[in-house]
Amino acid sequence: MNRILDSFITCFFIIILGGMWYFSTKIILGKEKKKICIYNIEGNEIILQDLRTNFESIDVAKSYSIEYQRQFPYYKFVIEPLSLKNGGKTIPRIFKIFYK
Repeated sequence: MNRILDSFITCFFIIILGGMWYFSTKIILGKEKKKICIYNIEGNEIILQDLRTNFESIDVAKSYSIEYQRQFPYYKFVIEPLSLKNGGKTIPRIFKIFYK
């Protein structure tokens, strides 16, 4: 009887913690801001004036990156999370929902 109770408790915590992790990461990952980083032929990061580089959505960032690549074929445009460029905190994703 004790063994069955232990397995039920273990399954309960696995389901609860797994559900918290799944739903918290879905919420956080969707709201992460993106930045287009521009690199020249030598691989150095540069800044081109009058180009929009900060975006709220990954789809918009991809669209702008493709358009910039057509206009400036000698540069490489890379989409990166804005939080990494600003030295964002690295905390486990399950707890990140509490630190908004």
